[in-house]
Amino acid sequence: MDIPSVALKNNLKPNKMKNLIQVSIILFLISAHTSGIAQNFSVHVESTYQHGDYIVPLKPGATKTFEVKVKNSSTKSQTVSVRKYAMGNIEDWMSISTTSMIISAGQTGTFQFTINVPSSASEGYYTLPLSFDARDDDNNVTPFRGNDQNIIVDSSKPNTPTFSHYTTSKYISVSNWYSWDYFSNTYTTNNSTAGIGGIKSYILTLSKSGSSATKTIPALGASSHRFNATPNTAYTLNVAAVDMAGNSKGSSVNVSTPPAKVTGLSFSNVAYTNVKLSWNASAGATSYTVNKRYNDETTTVNSNITSTSFIIPGLNPNETYDFYVIAQNSAGASDVSDKATVTTPVLPIITGNQVMCSGNYNYSIPNLLPGYSISWSSVHTRVSAQGANPCTFKASKMGATTIKATITDSYSTSVALKTKPVWVGKTLPMDYQLKDGFTGMPKWYLCKSDPNGIHAVHVAGEAHIDDWHWSVTGGVITYDNPYADNSRVTIRPFNENSFSIILKAHNACGWSDWADMSLEVRSCGGYYMAMSPNPASETLNIELLEQNADKNATSRSSFSNTPNDPEYYEIQIWSERKGLVKKQKMKGLKNQIDISSLTPGHYFVHLIYNDTVIKKQLIVK
Repeated sequence: MDIPSVALKNNLKPNKMKNLIQVSIILFLISAHTSGIAQNFSVHVESTYQHGDYIVPLKPGATKTFEVKVKNSSTKSQTVSVRKYAMGNIEDWMSISTTSMIISAGQTGTFQFTINVPSSASEGYYTLPLSFDARDDDNNVTPFRGNDQNIIVDSSKPNTPTFSHYTTSKYISVSNWYSWDYFSNTYTTNNSTAGIGGIKSYILTLSKSGSSATKTIPALGASSHRFNATPNTAYTLNVAAVDMAGNSKGSSVNVSTPPAKVTGLSFSNVAYTNVKLSWNASAGATSYTVNKRYNDETTTVNSNITSTSFIIPGLNPNETYDFYVIAQNSAGASDVSDKATVTTPVLPIITGNQVMCSGNYNYSIPNLLPGYSISWSSVHTRVSAQGANPCTFKASKMGATTIKATITDSYSTSVALKTKPVWVGKTLPMDYQLKDGFTGMPKWYLCKSDPNGIHAVHVAGEAHIDDWHWSVTGGVITYDNPYADNSRVTIRPFNENSFSIILKAHNACGWSDWADMSLEVRSCGGYYMAMSPNPASETLNIELLEQNADKNATSRSSFSNTPNDPEYYEIQIWSERKGLVKKQKMKGLKNQIDISSLTPGHYFVHLIYNDTVIKKQLIVK
């Protein structure tokens, strides 16, 4: 409502204080009325209200259009006009699609503002007031305002970007780019979804002669990118930062890709302890690295190879290895080659006589691969031609020995061959021992009048005995089959006081001296074991018979137990090949044992009670 002109002139009349009071009352009423109307309008800028009322930064000469919405919340239609003259020093920058419109009660009107930044505008911050007048049908005018809009004029470029890059044979990766812009940073600080540090986006470009690839990534987007590339090729990599106003600044580096992945791996000259690995040349490579994979561990063999082949030393015989080759130049390392697998040969064996008597004997390493020297050694022999193949040895002392050989390649890798056991000279009687023919345990005594199975053994090493000769007094000896060397016999001694055994053995060097192998003879007495049937297939009957001095065994008329009968005893069944195959506790003089699970063949049955072992041979059919 306009203030009547008469009221404004009253302050010139007498009674001045009274007139001032009247003017104050009128101004108060006008103010109250205007405030009430202003509350009926709201101003909203959708694009800026959540971002501190900042308009996106603009370069000099740029244009920006945005919408301002005015809502009429009164009960009457109002004519709303933009007070452009209130925009101060940027009034000339602004163009408005329509400066006045009628907005019905409860409706919203949209004003389209366009900012035309002069090309001569200076960088800085500018305020755009949003001032309006509302006029109703009674011609009452009410001014109201929206939030001031903030204009940023930004003409400077961002800081020079920094970034990291990494090259392989097939890719160039760029990451960790960063830049910052002073004026645009004010906007991104208020609008965290627009960018970071005033930067809107980064433009990545990889170029080479005649071609290029470009990738634009928002500042709030990914932090790395990978370009496809060609091996052994020079490129220029550029990263440009673009601020919120569109100013940009780039930074470039020259990069080259490493050589291509090595191909064509192959082996030659494969020896026990070294191999030669070859491969195809990779264009641009200045050196190569060879890696070895063995026992789940990867190690570098050599990292500065300048040729396309390399002899790999220090390997083990009869082992499998994987090898890989990497090409290198000043740009870096290529991708790892496909693996190449090789297995080193099995070591040869030493051949020659098992027994040395007198004179010279040759020992050799057949089919030894070239490139190896040989070192021979032994304990009870003399080497007459060290390093030769074959090598001559001469016996120097009787007994067990071994022929040893170590081979060494030209790269100082040595490996010992499996030693060859050799017996020097005849056997020595002191090395003989008698064992139980069934249990294999050392034999300490014989049972008088009983058949005692005895096995002669040589305990000081393999003497390659081909025949044994036995002689007994005071008893009977029987040679058992199937031992062709006569090492096993059955002896039945008859006299405890005059019984003796002597024994000698024969090998390629002749017969040994006789050895006195006499054992104590005891009167074992007690019981004698009878078995039936024999051969047997399903069950075996075991019967204990009394044995006395006059005859071998006598059946008792009754099998009832007596105080002198063994209360418990054990039956063991032994196989020559498998050892103990069955055992069972028994009681009484007559029993039966199930043998249906035994495979057909020869077995030995042992009846054991107290310190006595009674043995018999059994055939299972």
